[in-house]
Amino acid sequence: MKNIRSHLTLFTPRRLWLAATAGLAAILIACGGGGVDVAGVGSGGTGAAVSGTVTGFGSVIVNGIRMDDDSATIMLDDAPATDGDLRLGMTVDIEGTVAAGATSGTASRIAGRSYVQGPVEFVGQQIKVLGVSVNVTPNTVYDDSDNRSLSDVSGLQSGDIVEVYGLPDAAGTLEATRIERKPVATTEVRLTGTAAEANSNALTFKIGDTTVKYSSAQLVGLPYGVLEGLTVRIKGSISAGGMILASEVRQIGLVPALQESQYAELEGVVTKFASAADFEINKLKVSLAADGQLIGTLTQGARVEVEGSFSNGVLLASRILVLDKTQPQANLNEVHGKIFNVDSGNRTFTMRNGNVTVKWDGFTSFIAPISSGDLIPGAAVYVKGNMQGNVLLASEISLNNR
Repeated sequence: MKNIRSHLTLFTPRRLWLAATAGLAAILIACGGGGVDVAGVGSGGTGAAVSGTVTGFGSVIVNGIRMDDDSATIMLDDAPATDGDLRLGMTVDIEGTVAAGATSGTASRIAGRSYVQGPVEFVGQQIKVLGVSVNVTPNTVYDDSDNRSLSDVSGLQSGDIVEVYGLPDAAGTLEATRIERKPVATTEVRLTGTAAEANSNALTFKIGDTTVKYSSAQLVGLPYGVLEGLTVRIKGSISAGGMILASEVRQIGLVPALQESQYAELEGVVTKFASAADFEINKLKVSLAADGQLIGTLTQGARVEVEGSFSNGVLLASRILVLDKTQPQANLNEVHGKIFNVDSGNRTFTMRNGNVTVKWDGFTSFIAPISSGDLIPGAAVYVKGNMQGNVLLASEISLNNR
């Protein structure tokens, strides 16, 4: 088998660029006015805004920053959760303080939501879920609540219920960061998007081609009802006619709402582009500072990491990193913690109470004094590598001394 790890695309570690952000630990984050649940992080706290994909644990790691979540309030899908409920590939928003070295910090609030949950429909080689087109990349993480070994989209069948986390583009196409197949008995569907064709008399609206009826729904952050152009997230069930019967409609934002002078580090897809000095990520205006650094070619639809400070309604970027969606990122994933169980015959072990499966092979480096013989339940290890489907293929294993 070809060693794909020798062909991984290397990106400049974004944490090296955060060293200049020392002293930003007291910047405020807000959840937005009018009761809008912007990015799922509550108002009233202090800290920098970090928004992106979970790539590691031992605290939670997002955009290269290791955030201690021991004291954090965690919400997943608008319900209280714990660190043990977080999974690789989830998209989250974090409010917290960033350490002076900018490689670590402390989270006070973490919130995550999937973008869509519902039955799979195959359109050629692409899947759709409730009308949302879903694109996968080499870094998409897969999981299966029923332990049916989902490792890529070829393992899905029409009608399977999946929950998808990801980053939407301007057309609403989702770049999937995590696809989880749900138990066959799952009936709740979830959908995120822009409300259109709102009918206040019939209490219906559309997201794409999907009609939503909300006559029995709880409305959150919608004091005037569902109006056209609002970004909303729906929970409900599918009627016999294919309409979603909503139990909840919640107004949300797809990026954090920022206060003047606040520092932020965000991951997203460019949804509107004129130039590096004038583009948007889901209605957040971004401009590369005169002395800022652009790494890569910035275009409409590019996946980017942006860091900077919010000023006069614009995120003034000190650095923009364009990510290559077609290649795996080298050592993107890392997990610190104890081994849960071991299968030496298959060269695998699990961590985080069995929720992360790690595989080692002849290309894995064991950093002395640890060796493969030391991989036993309860051993504290640090693993670096890349997710391949639903398995973390380790490039390096060492003692967890961090």
